[in-house]
Amino acid sequence: MKRFAFYTKIAKLCFLCLSMAAMPQQSMAQVDAEHAGFYGEGMTIEELNQLQSSGKETRILLYNLEKDMFLNAGGFWGTRTATFTVGLPLLVMPNHDNNNSYKIKGPFRNTETSGEYLGLVPEGNTSKTRGVYFDQKDENGIYVNWEFEKIADSKEGNVYRIKVFDGTQEYYLCSNNLMTINVFQQVNSNLVRAMTITEIRNRNPRETHWKIVSEEYLEDMFPDTYNKERPSDATFMLRAQGFNRLNKYNTYDSESGRGWQQSGTMTFSNDFSGEFFDDKGNDLYTQSNVDQNFGMFYCGGIKKAAKGAKLFQKVKLHKSGWYQVECQGFFNDEKDKTEYAKLYAKTTNATSKGTPEWKSMSLLGKSYGEEEGRISLEKVPVREETFDKIEFLGKDIRDNKVSNKVEAGVVFYCKVYPNYLTFYANFDENEGQDIEIGIEIDKDMTDNDYVYFDDFRLKYLGESFALDEGWNNFKNGSTAENSDYESKYVNRPLILKRTMTANTWNSLCLPVDLTKRQITQAFTARVEIAKLCNAESGREGAIAFQTLKLDSYSDDDVVTRKGEAFIIKPLIGDLTQEGYIDIGDRGETKITAPFYTISRVSLCKKELLEEEINIENLKRFQALEYNGDVVIDGDHFFTVNGDGYKDCKLRVYATFEKETIVPANAYVMHDSNLYHLPGQWDKAAGYSWWIEDEHQSIPGAKGHRLAFISMDGIGDNTTTAIEGFITMDATERDLPAAVYSIYGQIVRRGTTSLEGLPSGMYIVNGKKVAVR
Repeated sequence: MKRFAFYTKIAKLCFLCLSMAAMPQQSMAQVDAEHAGFYGEGMTIEELNQLQSSGKETRILLYNLEKDMFLNAGGFWGTRTATFTVGLPLLVMPNHDNNNSYKIKGPFRNTETSGEYLGLVPEGNTSKTRGVYFDQKDENGIYVNWEFEKIADSKEGNVYRIKVFDGTQEYYLCSNNLMTINVFQQVNSNLVRAMTITEIRNRNPRETHWKIVSEEYLEDMFPDTYNKERPSDATFMLRAQGFNRLNKYNTYDSESGRGWQQSGTMTFSNDFSGEFFDDKGNDLYTQSNVDQNFGMFYCGGIKKAAKGAKLFQKVKLHKSGWYQVECQGFFNDEKDKTEYAKLYAKTTNATSKGTPEWKSMSLLGKSYGEEEGRISLEKVPVREETFDKIEFLGKDIRDNKVSNKVEAGVVFYCKVYPNYLTFYANFDENEGQDIEIGIEIDKDMTDNDYVYFDDFRLKYLGESFALDEGWNNFKNGSTAENSDYESKYVNRPLILKRTMTANTWNSLCLPVDLTKRQITQAFTARVEIAKLCNAESGREGAIAFQTLKLDSYSDDDVVTRKGEAFIIKPLIGDLTQEGYIDIGDRGETKITAPFYTISRVSLCKKELLEEEINIENLKRFQALEYNGDVVIDGDHFFTVNGDGYKDCKLRVYATFEKETIVPANAYVMHDSNLYHLPGQWDKAAGYSWWIEDEHQSIPGAKGHRLAFISMDGIGDNTTTAIEGFITMDATERDLPAAVYSIYGQIVRRGTTSLEGLPSGMYIVNGKKVAVR
């Protein structure tokens, strides 16, 4: 494993960062789907009929009880029935000549067969295997008339078996069948087949049990489901969220006014045109052997776009609150290309970018997935021979590179490129609110630039609560009441107002646990985190940190724990930069930007302080240390390597409140710099921490020669060690004024004046100054 060490040294005591041994071992990239976490009773078929008889077109989703997933498309050709985390919205239309049967219509338009119905293709047909597909038409030999058979006395709500009759026998939609995806070494159990009563006799009955769920039904459930184990999924509001093969909403559908729209100059595609060629240069992407294997990996792509161009779709919301948008995607950042593509979301009446109502975030660069073995065969277990059978551009799947759109679609399926942002929509729920979601290009693209993306999702997160570094009372927040202290927030968006600088190291100590998913969603997948550790070897006089290998954690693994001190190097991430937000259900507290939004955080301050952790002084407490998920009781400290530092005992102290007094000789982190304080400092922000060395507080002890230390530089005991620092003046930082020697010794306290000092080099406000 590669070891990372980055430090700059002005004196013998320096700041060292090591790589941490892998923590929980994450399994190889998932080629299965997550559970949906649906909790509702479902509708009756009579309720659906009543809605449709009123003239209202009602789209429904079909939920399978055994898989805890919805019916969607996948498998061969990308149009075969499968279960997935999110459902495919369908129209269920009664057959007027047969009141007991229905046609089920999806969003697919097969130009070769004109098919648009869910249909059984029996054995003996040209598909060579019995299957159920979404792109069939009502013709001889294809069976599209479905019946809903209710399960009597079900204790799990309104449950149905869904069957079709081929003139000889009945076939039931049955989940949990093995689906071979020729692209991968592994199989999953997401295939939905049509099976006879004999074939299902020994199967789990729940595999054939389905619930009918309308889009309106799901949206009405948001206030009751947002804080469950899984957030309220609102992806059903999107059209062609995965750019399915043959989906009519891959482009704008003028009849319904839905689908992906283009604005500005760009070349957009959702297929693999221009990727598959034979040795004569002929485009083969329409050949059957291509879509049969790769049809389920279609994704969106933008090339040759001008600044300001965007691909987007509009959705109408009916519930106010915080929403999260996510997608798989990247821009080509080869040759150190800077960002030029963003994921964005906004309410259509938003007027200012960077506000809670209009958020954007740069997509990950292509290089992210190509680092740290993220697309190795261990993480993306492809079946190489499938790729070898077809000629296409840059097809070497073994090179750990994403060389074309085909490979992009495959790694997107394995969730290698996660992008997230949150936005807030506040409106009259009787009127609803239109929003816009999509990809925006913010620089003119060159011929070598391209952006690929897939699997858009929308989730409802509910109302928020807040932690503000400027609050002087952690318990009550900004109010004089105990409501915030006693409130129990469960899986709510956390508005974190904590001043941090992107791309530099910042100290942080929070009263909540954070998982990998929460951290990467708020601060991007490129975030870095490190924790203080004992320096038992290596460079003498080093304050040592261990970097955490986030790739070794699963999404739901806890990475940082309540009351634990750590340093974080975020990107801009999910940062609201302008405007303000009214917090909570009643909007009693207003938080002004900038602030981060961290999804699905739980906190009850009363329970935290009275039952979970033993902290009495919230302005100054020794940061907690953990052994696994158990707090280490008693005093604990960290050591520094070297004979001259064997008496050092470094203790980390933190605060949940502002204006905490930090004692002299403590070390305070600011913008990747660790400041050694020659005097007391009373401006520490809430949710920060500092280091105190017991040895330096002993009368007569030898002082350590330390001034400024950077985690990003590399240097030794020379004047060049601090070149390139970007630091604000001490007066701007409210840090005690002082003049230091180039070796870190304080030569003058309480002032930055150099008058009367001997000739030589000095450090003032982090910069070298010569006295001649």
